[in-house]
Formats: sequence, C-alpha cells, structure tokens
Amino acid sequence: MLTGTILPDLFKTEERVRILDYVSKRESVTATNVIKETGASKASVSRYLHLLVRA
Repeated sequence: MLTGTILPDLFKTEERVRILDYVSKRESVTATNVIKETGASKASVSRYLHLLVRA
C-alpha cells in the first residue's frame, strides 16, 4: 500500500513522472528500456525503480 509519505516521492520531479508514465503502460520493463525511452539517467532510473518496487 502507498503511504502518505511515499506518494510525494513518486511524483517529485518531471523525470520521475516520465518514468512512471512509461512503466505504467507496460507489463514489464528493463532499466535499459526506461533509460532509452525517457532520457533519464541510469542512476535516476535505478533509484526510482527501486522506490516503485518498495511502494
């Protein structure tokens, strides 16, 4: 369950919103595909995907 403390982190930046939009439209993703399709950095994608998994 998403708690009130994690929701702001999910939407913290435009980059995170782009990543969330991309992954929400797919059944499965790889970090490499997310990086390629969103233009986000490897470090950002890795951290954000871990945050999503935790959520």
